Amino acid sequence: MDVVPRASFHDISVLSRSPEELSDAEKRWVSFQPYLSSKGYQLRPRYRPGWIPSWKLTGAHPYDCEDSSNALPVRVLDATRIEDQRPVVIKMLAPSDEDHEGVEELQILQRFSTATYQSDPANHTVPCIDSFPMPGVEGGIFYVMPLLSRYKDPPFYDLSEIHDFLLQLFEGLEFLHKKDVAHCDIASPNIMMNGQSLYDEPFHPFNQHLALDGKSHISQICAISETY
Repeated sequence: MDVVPRASFHDISVLSRSPEELSDAEKRWVSFQPYLSSKGYQLRPRYRPGWIPSWKLTGAHPYDCEDSSNALPVRVLDATRIEDQRPVVIKMLAPSDEDHEGVEELQILQRFSTATYQSDPANHTVPCIDSFPMPGVEGGIFYVMPLLSRYKDPPFYDLSEIHDFLLQLFEGLEFLHKKDVAHCDIASPNIMMNGQSLYDEPFHPFNQHLALDGKSHISQICAISETY
């Protein structure tokens, strides 16, 4: 299996010039797909070895096809856990002498993902489902988290939903502080929710208002979710 050297993690192209052309970042994920499959995780068709663009088989316009979209996956990409078809996110951790981004984050996630902490209803940290070494990258680790949604998509319906959201948010912060952890960056991009229960079918990983085919819209059936 070809593995991109560590240096490319810090200087790699994420854009492609046409729908059928994979960027350097995408090619890196393709190179890892056989290994990820051996660990129980499947990437979408675009990121599998031997991918043939669906529009070349059907005659459809590329931009009408789910597999034409480049997710710009520098270090993070969605996947499916094979054993139960659970949608997840896989994140690359490739530390170097100059870059230790993510190391402390992973340690905190793993700590609060143990059975002791997961049983605490005040624990709203994102769980670390799995982790394993990244082949060919010294100190590299893949770690797996659930696929989450932006906390305000779909928008809040009424004040009771906002109240519930704020209770979970502050409960989670209080939990961290009691465990001697300071988040230091509570902002909208870092607040997520488990949106799977809001809809009548799974949603697309980055076009979350659409179904897995990337075309049809999905319907909301519930207004209660868990905030992370």
